[in-house]
Amino acid sequence: MHAVMELNQEDGGNRQCILVQMAEASEKEPDKNICKDITRERIKRAIEKNNYDSGFSYLRVGRSIDSESILNGDLPDYKTFAKYVYYLCTGSQLGNEKEIKEKDWFVAKAPGMSIYLQYKDNLDELMKLALTMETAENWKKAHPQERIIVYSPACFLEEDYLRDSRIEFVSIPYGLYTKTRDEV
Repeated sequence: MHAVMELNQEDGGNRQCILVQMAEASEKEPDKNICKDITRERIKRAIEKNNYDSGFSYLRVGRSIDSESILNGDLPDYKTFAKYVYYLCTGSQLGNEKEIKEKDWFVAKAPGMSIYLQYKDNLDELMKLALTMETAENWKKAHPQERIIVYSPACFLEEDYLRDSRIEFVSIPYGLYTKTRDEV
């Protein structure tokens, strides 16, 4: 990272790089984080000492969200899953987390679409959720001109109805509702 900043300063370039560090915490040292505690500090000092006209972001990767984890009962909280769903739909990060309205299943608006997530971070409750006619009709009224993307464990509506209503159903996480507690 230091070398990239130095090259940019020498030739006026705009190079960027990503530095990835695996977790180094252990049972003996549960808080050990070389990237945060050493590398980040070293880069900050290099920027200050050499007056580099650049900066950096230190980010931590969150836990993985995948169908296998969900089916095994490792469920993220609603907000975390909603941000992930937004990213799946749009390819970009959700700018304002305050848009998320868990009690209404609403994730956020994006250009030309409204995104919903029917989800509970309790496997027993999650397996009972489904997109129904009543819910679909309410969302159609709320968004008369937009596509409505719905992530839910199940859907009790016909394909023709969904298409005519501009509703796109996405099953989470691929047939979750067919699993029984004993299988999970």
